[in-house]
Amino acid sequence: MPVLPQHYWQGRDFKATTFEPPLGSGPYRISEVQPGRRLVFERVKDWWGKDLPVNRGKYNFDRVEYEFYRDSDVAFEAFKAGEFDIYIEHQAKNWANGYNFPAVRRGQVIKAQIKHQIPTQTQGLFMNSRRAAFADRRVRQALGLMFDFEWTNRALFSSAYRRATSFYPNSEFSAGGLPVGKEWLLLAPYRDQLPAAMFTKPFAVSQTDGRGISRDQLRQALELLGKAGWKLDGQRLLNSNGQPLRLEILLVNPNLERILQPYVENLASIGIDARLRTVDRAQYKQRLDQFDFDMILMTLTQTLSPGLEQWQYFHSSQASTKGSKNYAGVDSPVVDHLLDALLASQTRDDQVAATRALDRVLSWQYYMIPNWYLDYHRLAYRNRFAFVTTPPYTLGLNTWWLKPSENAQ
Repeated sequence: MPVLPQHYWQGRDFKATTFEPPLGSGPYRISEVQPGRRLVFERVKDWWGKDLPVNRGKYNFDRVEYEFYRDSDVAFEAFKAGEFDIYIEHQAKNWANGYNFPAVRRGQVIKAQIKHQIPTQTQGLFMNSRRAAFADRRVRQALGLMFDFEWTNRALFSSAYRRATSFYPNSEFSAGGLPVGKEWLLLAPYRDQLPAAMFTKPFAVSQTDGRGISRDQLRQALELLGKAGWKLDGQRLLNSNGQPLRLEILLVNPNLERILQPYVENLASIGIDARLRTVDRAQYKQRLDQFDFDMILMTLTQTLSPGLEQWQYFHSSQASTKGSKNYAGVDSPVVDHLLDALLASQTRDDQVAATRALDRVLSWQYYMIPNWYLDYHRLAYRNRFAFVTTPPYTLGLNTWWLKPSENAQ
């Protein structure tokens, strides 16, 4: 946690917005502020912590400048022109096709993929189980079968991503194989409330060959929907009252439409009337707070130490609390029990076991259609920097340094 000097803040309003750089205790001080454009840090040469073993090799630059851009395309063009040194790429399409410019070909810019072990966020299509059509686990499973990640990854993302198979991708909290040890002990008392298959086979998401949903998957999806009371009548799925199966995927980012439109078409192929609807941020927030949606593409932040935020995401008390983050409407005594066990964990082993058990239960209930993630940093930088092996849980730019042939800046 940052150390804040009492003598500096006495007589100042801590809540007030200001462009006056505050007094800090770190290795850098703010030397220049251009609101909305630039922030400049200069190294504190007599910093109190520079000789501590934990800080050796860090904070090697005398001056660090951050440039702000409102448009990612403009920022990338500025990087290509040499306006700044390091660019972290967030677009798979640009990563695949945008780096064939002269500086890269000459070796003046390095394009790098640096592996990491940072737990990635939970990202997926969350189904609102509060609504009758999605309250049935078999319907949710069928909807997941119709999502063709392999085609999406190949055709839209240049095969850049990995498919998430867990609520905790890229971390030791992801449940794999069969439940054993402490995880099994947590789940065993609730066997009669859980799918029998959960104890006999590992959880797996559907896979295709990247060329479309197979006939076997189509049949499996229709069989599940049939058991849930939805029968194919011509080109539509109807329930016993003759009502069609309809769903709306609520979006706030119009760029997602091209990614999810193929999924909508896959659903239409088995008689589901699915539609995309993109709304402005104010309306989106209001509808989320009121749980007024069928399906949303949502991300949940995850960390190296799952805790109270999991209770906010999945506890039954949050299922009916307006504005909560329990978007799927999870309302399960088993999940509540596992959340209690997680929050009561006294050791790392207890924490890992409880989170894996929670992940397994949530996955087998098909509340979410898992999306994709990266297990590496994707960045480009001027060929004037050097660095050692990147730490597993951070990019570690504060450990980089200029090559000896470069002037220190």
